[in-house]
Amino acid sequence: MPKGGWRAAAGRPTHRLKTQDFRSIDIRRFSRDGLLTSPWQGVWSWRDAQTGSVTAAISLRTSSKSIGLQYACDGRPVDAQITLERTACTYGGTRVWFNCPACTRRCAVLYLRMSRFQCRLCHDLRYQSQSEDALGRGQIALEKIEAKLDRYWKKPKGMHLSTRERLVSRIIEIEMMRDDLMSVAIEQHMSSAKASQKNVTTNG
Repeated sequence: MPKGGWRAAAGRPTHRLKTQDFRSIDIRRFSRDGLLTSPWQGVWSWRDAQTGSVTAAISLRTSSKSIGLQYACDGRPVDAQITLERTACTYGGTRVWFNCPACTRRCAVLYLRMSRFQCRLCHDLRYQSQSEDALGRGQIALEKIEAKLDRYWKKPKGMHLSTRERLVSRIIEIEMMRDDLMSVAIEQHMSSAKASQKNVTTNG
């Protein structure tokens, strides 16, 4: 019998929502596209990985200290403001982060669920486990480190603050690695899908 007995919702759930099932915004993508160098206003779109067609879009306003989002969920307009934080890089320059609107922790990616953009922890999302590749190895390492910390990566009783900071830094490194790998995989998949669609059109 699973842990927790027969009671409904008892014990650890057998299924958790995955990050790839939700739309997201990535501060590194905004930075690479030059949206953070000066105030910018426009539309940000998500595209279908198979066809490349636009599936959803939001209005975006950026400044050096915050990002404003305007979108609709279930017919209701939403106006959200997300603050930004900058940290120094080892070899000079700075790195930009979102501050999660719910827990205020630094993060590179926010996910849209229940009409709100929040971090993976606040939405209780997991990465897709792929045990035979780099993503899977990162997932295993991530879960081991997170198990040592309390919810929202808070310091458990008896742990030194320096230990908690070291663990959080490692978590952020793993998350950024996983997000980069996922971005590359999605871009490769979209390029392959476009090439296949072009061949079908040409041959037709």
